[in-house]
Amino acid sequence: MKKLLTNEKGLTLVELLAVFVIGAIFILLLSQVMTGVQKQYTQQSAESESLFDVTYAAKVVTKDFRMAETVITDGESSGEVTFVKPDGTEISYHYHATGQILYKNGTPFVREVTDFTVSKQDDMYVVRISNANGKLVETELIQR
Repeated sequence: MKKLLTNEKGLTLVELLAVFVIGAIFILLLSQVMTGVQKQYTQQSAESESLFDVTYAAKVVTKDFRMAETVITDGESSGEVTFVKPDGTEISYHYHATGQILYKNGTPFVREVTDFTVSKQDDMYVVRISNANGKLVETELIQR
């Protein structure tokens, strides 16, 4: 009988509760870290996507400019530009500030654009495109 009372092969209730409390704290901390990482990933993905959209638009406008024989703008600084290729094909860009959309040939091209201007300075054109996240791409193009 004395052997049964001195047997210490199991866990006490206090030890078992301590393990559960430590495990719960660990899981809570881990879930908070994972939630923070997910929020940061989502935010950075949105920012990089909007920066990609603006830089892509600038690259396409630059490409169309280089292929153009004639550039037509509405005045000194405007949100509209038309490129006329040597074969007579026209490519036009138009910016609607109310919808924050840049259109290419009447089709929505880039969304969440807060500014699109093409200004002529002597024989150089300056294209500025910015988006809702404050990303700005500016390129200077020389017509030859």
